[in-house]
Amino acid sequence: MHKTKLALALTAALCASCGPGNSGDKDPAIPGTEGYDPAKIELARKSNCFSCHAMGKKMIGPSLKDIAARYRGDAGAEERLIHKVARGSSGAWGSIPMPANSPPVPEADIRALVKFTLELK
Repeated sequence: MHKTKLALALTAALCASCGPGNSGDKDPAIPGTEGYDPAKIELARKSNCFSCHAMGKKMIGPSLKDIAARYRGDAGAEERLIHKVARGSSGAWGSIPMPANSPPVPEADIRALVKFTLELK
């Protein structure tokens, strides 16, 4: 199997094992989320963004704040990122691809999450 396809399959399997709503208790605090809109943090948690992303440090994927910094001032970034989150992408942040998040995560939620991410400082 081609390296990229293998990496995508492994990443998808990892994220699928956590699937929406399967990330355990919602009570444990997520580091770095203090002071942010609790509803947006909960949406990110239930959508499993925090399975691969942290607020301020790289995990499997880039930190949400690094994403915001990279795309700050880019007028077309929001639509491009919505597309990438929904359909998956690879190569923008290294060799580990991001699996598609739609249909498990509704498009309206993906839009809200991308907007929230791009507003981070």
